Amino acid sequence: MTRRGDFDDAGSARPGAAGIGGSLAAARSIAPADRVVRSRTAGGTISIRRATFGDLPTIVELRLALLRENGEHPVYGQLRADARERAYEVFGAQLRSPQEIMFLAETVTGIVGILRCVETLNSPLLHPDRYCYVSSVYVRPSSRRTGILKALTACR
Repeated sequence: MTRRGDFDDAGSARPGAAGIGGSLAAARSIAPADRVVRSRTAGGTISIRRATFGDLPTIVELRLALLRENGEHPVYGQLRADARERAYEVFGAQLRSPQEIMFLAETVTGIVGILRCVETLNSPLLHPDRYCYVSSVYVRPSSRRTGILKALTACR
């Protein structure tokens, strides 16, 4: 079991990264905690990095914005009054989980996007034994159509 004390002073959730369809274990050896991937687009430079505990307030903001943006959905439209307070516990646990990782996209305006990957067991009848999938992704409306999502999904 992973404990809060298992993290470095920078608050890194864990070493590693995950490419779509890959495994977190394989990605850990590719992307150390301090790695930043930069992409140049017509809109400027996009930096992709792993989320840390210091990013938790921004993670909460972005993930709640995703839920609110889908407010007409029969499930997502039912946010609790105390969702913000609960979100800190939920998303903090996700940062601590060795089966999950979050990436943040930054531009000169600040953090504009988030992507969360989850590693899970595959069917015992199939290869590979484990795989990673994108659980959620969000880009601020003002930063959409500028290459943010492409940069987030290309980060491996």
